[in-house]
Amino acid sequence: MSQPPKNAKNKNVNHLIGVSFAIDGRILALGRESAATGKIMENFVSPVQATAVDRLLADGAVLVDANIKSLRGAHHTVIARSETTKQSSNKPGSPRYARDDTLVDSVVHGATKFALGVDTGGSVLQSAASGGVIGYKPTYGMISRYGVATMTSSMDTIGVIASSIADIESACQIMAGPDDRDSTLLNKEDFNFDNVVKNTTSKIGVIREFVGGEGKTANQLRKKLTEVKCSVSEISLNMAKYAQSIYWTLMPAEVSSNFMQYDGIRYGKRADAKTLSEIYSRSRAEIFSDEMKQYILTGFYVLSSENFEKYYMQAMKARTMLISELDKLFDRYDCLVCSADSTEASMMASLAGLPAMILPNGIQIIGPMKSDTKLLNFARGIEQ
Repeated sequence: MSQPPKNAKNKNVNHLIGVSFAIDGRILALGRESAATGKIMENFVSPVQATAVDRLLADGAVLVDANIKSLRGAHHTVIARSETTKQSSNKPGSPRYARDDTLVDSVVHGATKFALGVDTGGSVLQSAASGGVIGYKPTYGMISRYGVATMTSSMDTIGVIASSIADIESACQIMAGPDDRDSTLLNKEDFNFDNVVKNTTSKIGVIREFVGGEGKTANQLRKKLTEVKCSVSEISLNMAKYAQSIYWTLMPAEVSSNFMQYDGIRYGKRADAKTLSEIYSRSRAEIFSDEMKQYILTGFYVLSSENFEKYYMQAMKARTMLISELDKLFDRYDCLVCSADSTEASMMASLAGLPAMILPNGIQIIGPMKSDTKLLNFARGIEQ
């Protein structure tokens, strides 16, 4: 069993009693049919439970079914079991995206207080933006990933979709904490959610390369931030133009490696075949979507002996340069801000393992590692 989180304000009080929540298909829950990886896990009933789900249930929260069926790609739709899905409602002035996301809908329509998704390259953040609600991706290593169907080991992070920052705080307060089953976790002392209060006195950098779309400009963001007494500067991020290329090189490489285990032998549906080789090839041909096949083939290509140094290693070096440039910016600024509709910024936060949040007012906030409490402090002051 996971260790209980040492982060409750009152250990004798369950703060989430009766609070409903939904989970992404990649997050496993004991005794429930898994919706991860599409057809390959069809009819697979999970014998384990994700640590995050375990802790929320232990605190009195109620897990509800959001009818999620298949694994979405890094930036694509979650498909509902029904033939049609609702278009996520967009609040006035919020960014609009062509997504139908049952997690977002469950929050928008009040079926749940919050929902948990697995953020890979900004999928949780951008899905929340599409519904006019709040999306939060914590620092990589804050929440245990035990019980999560892995897509990209170095980027996957359990994120939260909610209508209020208070609901995000309540969920993270319970989920964060040590877990012997996840060696990537950071120390719990780095995340004290009891100290989250409205405080907007911050030095903010507006990333010039990630501002635009839907009429958003650096001047508009600056005006909003100065209204809440922030010191605002427009900055340039030299590595910004490489964020997409880095992501689309490293993400397929990790997908291809992690998805080797889905072969029709150990998990899910097995194709009719006479030889072992045919079982592997036919099972994987039948169960993976065209999108997943594209990721896997691209991953094999960049990891091949001929291309490993040319593509994968160059992308890893560029990722390190991106992180180094961000670290230098965070020596001067408390948070970095850009437009909510900047998918490149969401990818960048994922690549660097940084906490990030998208607000319904069209602002995306990115903080340094382990600054989750400060980021939530800042977001409270500008969320309106």
